[in-house]
Amino acid sequence: MLQREWSLQLARKAPGRTGGYPGLFWAAVALSLPLLHHALASYRLDFLPERRGSFELAGFWLIGLTCLRACLSCAASMAEEVQHHSVPLVRQLPRSGGVVGLLLTKMGVSSVPLLLEWGLFAAVTGLLWLLGVPVQDWGFQRFLAVGLTSMIFFSSLGLWIGARLAEPDRAVNNARVAVVMTLVGWAMLESVLKGPTLLIAALIWIGFMFRSSPRVTSAFQGGVISAVVVLLLPQAYMLGDLRLAQMSPLMAAFDPTLTRDDCLLYCVGAVAILLLNLRQLRKV
Repeated sequence: MLQREWSLQLARKAPGRTGGYPGLFWAAVALSLPLLHHALASYRLDFLPERRGSFELAGFWLIGLTCLRACLSCAASMAEEVQHHSVPLVRQLPRSGGVVGLLLTKMGVSSVPLLLEWGLFAAVTGLLWLLGVPVQDWGFQRFLAVGLTSMIFFSSLGLWIGARLAEPDRAVNNARVAVVMTLVGWAMLESVLKGPTLLIAALIWIGFMFRSSPRVTSAFQGGVISAVVVLLLPQAYMLGDLRLAQMSPLMAAFDPTLTRDDCLLYCVGAVAILLLNLRQLRKV
C-alpha cells in the first residue's frame, strides 16, 4: 500500500497533473526569513522589525502551506481512487488494512513532506537558540502543535472532499476554497456578517456542493437542506457571539488562549471526518 501510494504521489508531480506537491521551495523561503534577519542583525542592519516578527511570520507561513497542501493532496489522491473505481480493488489487497488502511496510508504519505518542513522549522529554531536568540519565548511549541494538528484535520477533510466529488480538478478547487475560507475567509466576512449567518451559509454550500448525483436524490436532499435552513434561521440568535475566525489555525497560533481548544477541535474534527469517510467509502 505504501509503495503504491508513493508511486501515485510521484506520478501526480508530472506537469499538468492536479494536486501535486509543489516542493520545498516556498517552505524554504519561509524558513530562511528568521535566519536572514539574524544575519542582517549581526551586521548591525537593524532597519527591520524585531526578530520575533520574522520568526512568527515563518511559522504562520508554514501553517498556511501545511493546511493548503495537506487538503489539496489528499483531495486529489482520493478523488482519483474513486474516479478510477479502484477503492473496491484496494480493499481486497492482502494486508492492505481495508478502508482504514487506505485512508491512513494516504494521510501518512501526504504528510511526509509536511513533517519534513516542520522538522526543518524545529532545526532552524534550535540553530537560532544556539546563536543566542531567545526563541524559547516566542511560542515555538504553539506553532508546532497548531501545524501538526491542522495537518491531520485538513488531510482528513481533503480525503472526504475527494471521496464525495470523485473528480480531481473539482475536488482540488473545493479543497482550496475550504482552506482559504478557514484560514482568512471567515475573518474577512465576519467584519460584515455575524458568525451564525456565516455558519448557515457554509452549511448551505456544503449541502448543495456535495449533493448526491441522481436527480431524484438531489431534489430530495435539496428539499431537506431547505427545510433545515428554515428551521435554523430563527435559532441563529442562540449561537450568540460565535466567531468562526477563532477556529482558524492562524488565529490559534497567534492567540495562545485559543491554541489548546483549537488543537483539540482539529483532532476531534479529524476523527469525525474520518468516520464519515469510512461510511462513504464502504458504499463505493
